[in-house]
Amino acid sequence: MLRRLADDVRLLRHKETLTTQYGDKPPWPLEVQTVKLPAGREALLILGPPEAREPLVLVLEADGGRAWTKEMPLVGVFPGVHEMAILSAAEGGVALAFCDPEGKLAALRHWDADGGIVADYEVVDAGGCAALSAAHWPGHGMVLAVAGEEGARTQIIDRQGGRAWGRAGVFLPWQSMTGAPVSIAPDGDGLVLLQVGALHGTSSSVLLAMRYDGRGSAAWGAPHRVGPAPAQKAARVVATSAGGGVVRVQTGGRSVVISADGNVSPLAR
Repeated sequence: MLRRLADDVRLLRHKETLTTQYGDKPPWPLEVQTVKLPAGREALLILGPPEAREPLVLVLEADGGRAWTKEMPLVGVFPGVHEMAILSAAEGGVALAFCDPEGKLAALRHWDADGGIVADYEVVDAGGCAALSAAHWPGHGMVLAVAGEEGARTQIIDRQGGRAWGRAGVFLPWQSMTGAPVSIAPDGDGLVLLQVGALHGTSSSVLLAMRYDGRGSAAWGAPHRVGPAPAQKAARVVATSAGGGVVRVQTGGRSVVISADGNVSPLAR
């Protein structure tokens, strides 16, 4: 959360853009999401508090200059959108994932590298949208994960704009903790998804992981326990590719690695 402009040197340079969007007194604190783009660019999604989101998309060049902005990035779609996530897209593009206000549908708006709109996609029917996650899986497409009352579901929009994992997407194979977001870690030909939940037939919530291939088929026979649940259920677990099918995870003040076959071990120092 950003509580004053002076704390973010990138945004301080673009004070006029924020003033145009929010007025002389922005609705602090602001939520700022950032994704890396090719050639050193960055895409930022800036959000006000839940009662007044007023999303702003700002794409910056490598030198910090403004490439393009979208002051009303969801114009023409559902009013009152609250859950949003920014992600990169193929060929330097940017996309914004969002759920409708009732949490019945997760969708994407996709722009090209110059800010021209490519398409809007209805990604997956959602049984509630308590938390939304999104990421670009190079060579495969744009990944959305929606956590709601019916569990957590994942879908991919491929390079042709189709639903790569069937019409309904793929449900994660555990009982999700309400409000817990899904962490997405693309790694080459595999995709690791993590979330706090309980294995079916148990009641204890822990951090669980499952790996999928590009067709949405599980690569492991069962989910793997990565560690204890974070103290805050809404905390996003940091998971990144380390190459070679290995995913690095930061959880509960410790770092672990998950191998391509699902073995979990402490990160070697």
